[in-house]
Amino acid sequence: MLRVLDGSLLMIGGTLVAAAGIAFAGVLIPVVVKESFPARIGLMTGVYTAALQLGATLGSALTPPLDTALGGWRPALATWAVPAVLALVVWTVAARGAGFGAAAQADRQGRSLLRNRLAWIITVFFGLQALLAFVVIGWLPRVLMDVGGVSRGEAGLLLGLLALLALPISLVVPALAARSGSQSGWIVGLGGCGLAGLLGLLLAPSFSPLLWTVLLGLGMSVFSLALTTIALRARTGQDTAKLSGMAQGFGYLLAAAGPFLFGLLHDVTGGWTVPFLMLIGVLVVQIGVGALAGRPRYV
Repeated sequence: MLRVLDGSLLMIGGTLVAAAGIAFAGVLIPVVVKESFPARIGLMTGVYTAALQLGATLGSALTPPLDTALGGWRPALATWAVPAVLALVVWTVAARGAGFGAAAQADRQGRSLLRNRLAWIITVFFGLQALLAFVVIGWLPRVLMDVGGVSRGEAGLLLGLLALLALPISLVVPALAARSGSQSGWIVGLGGCGLAGLLGLLLAPSFSPLLWTVLLGLGMSVFSLALTTIALRARTGQDTAKLSGMAQGFGYLLAAAGPFLFGLLHDVTGGWTVPFLMLIGVLVVQIGVGALAGRPRYV
């Protein structure tokens, strides 16, 4: 609500508060899944990821019509406080008597994962897949318009297709991957799709922008497996909380540099070849560390 009040300081402050809330929830969800659904980690992580993608899609799709209907962007954005309040009510009711406070108290006395090799492998895997996603979401429309031969409207539709692809994959793949001892094959397979999409955009961008976008969308769907891996690689809820905080904290910090670096390389070189070579390198490393993260072992 602060973001819709007058003044740039309130806009920035409200954004920071909202982002902090989203970050805390993102770290806690793998813990809730681990402790509440230990036999259905893949399925429930998939449901959560699909809901996350659906919510983002609805937010992007419905805010412009709300802007028109309510007479401005401020009431349109304020409308999204309603589902946030409803989610808070549901969370409060569900958490009542769940014992998370005791778990958090016990966790303060536990070991650190900062010296754990597997924890850092998972962190790098999570960070690199997020970096790739941030770059694609931020830059794909511009790339498609510059070298793919598509219009602004078509570029927007192709970007929306990325979110739509993630919905069915998030519901199906994590549940299937969690049933097997290792998730490495799924991670490598989805990463290979993303690699094919990047190579297509680099070598023949105008050949089939739709195909390259679909392949990129499949590659970006590894996000659901990254969250599943966090829960599967920890034995207890306490370790899941630590691993989730470490992977998402350091991972998103790494990912935040991606869009800036991609744009900087484009400005310096005057083209898209070097930025895409950077992305391809990132994805190759992501596939490698993801294969290691998917092996059946614990932090």
